[in-house]
Amino acid sequence: MSGCTGGDPSVEHSQFQQQIVHAVCDTVQTCCTAAERGFNAMNCVDKVADAFTTPLSDGTLYYDSTLAGRCLQQVTQAAEACGTVDVTPCYDAFVGTVPPGGACSVIFDCAPGPDGFAICNYANVCEQPARGAYGQPCSYTCIDGPGLPQCHAPQGMASAGGVACHSSNGLVCVIGPTGAATCEPQTADCTQNPTGACPQGQLCDMVSKQCYTPVPIGGSCAQVPCGPGGYCAGGVCTPQKPNAAQCADKSECASNDCEKGLCVPFSQAAQDWCGESTAGQ
Repeated sequence: MSGCTGGDPSVEHSQFQQQIVHAVCDTVQTCCTAAERGFNAMNCVDKVADAFTTPLSDGTLYYDSTLAGRCLQQVTQAAEACGTVDVTPCYDAFVGTVPPGGACSVIFDCAPGPDGFAICNYANVCEQPARGAYGQPCSYTCIDGPGLPQCHAPQGMASAGGVACHSSNGLVCVIGPTGAATCEPQTADCTQNPTGACPQGQLCDMVSKQCYTPVPIGGSCAQVPCGPGGYCAGGVCTPQKPNAAQCADKSECASNDCEKGLCVPFSQAAQDWCGESTAGQ
């Protein structure tokens, strides 16, 4: 196991599960309270612990205690901010060693390769999908960032041997009208990388999957959605309402959450990890 270098945090293998459960569940409970939502501590503990049952129980994996410590810091910071709390990047701390062509049972078994990505295919053999080029038939999208890329097969497509389109090349794997998938510019489906696909000043429409220039307050929203801080009322972008104001839809609320006819506090962590609203109880 690697140790702590350069002042970086280090978490031993035997302590990892306990610490990641603490990082998430002991922190998002505060987000639930602030958002007036219930919280089931046992469900949270089970959800986080189950996510790491496979890698923690696989003694063939190389465990990087420094990467684990860094990831735990990031998870804690996200939870404290009540933002998106995603534990899957912590899988980077568990590194497979099986080379391409070797036998595998789960994706964790496989060495990630030069592009940081590998799969355990249907034949239970490790593959390291090559980095795709524009227009090339593909099977995966890889969103690059700190640590290993986060990769997935496009929704509705069964993963099969093929290249991976990387966001660092400005590409995602997009299924075309014929059902064939090719590497295309990120703007062809901005939902695969909603925070990085659109040009500056534009946002990603999660319904149309296209980038758009948002309409300012007072502008017409008959054709284009309103920007941050506004919602469409009578065809005009109107300022969103504060907490405790009456609402019929979450889009009307500055918090982006409408419960029981009232705008209530919202956070992404509460949405993902908490229970039903307790507003008005």
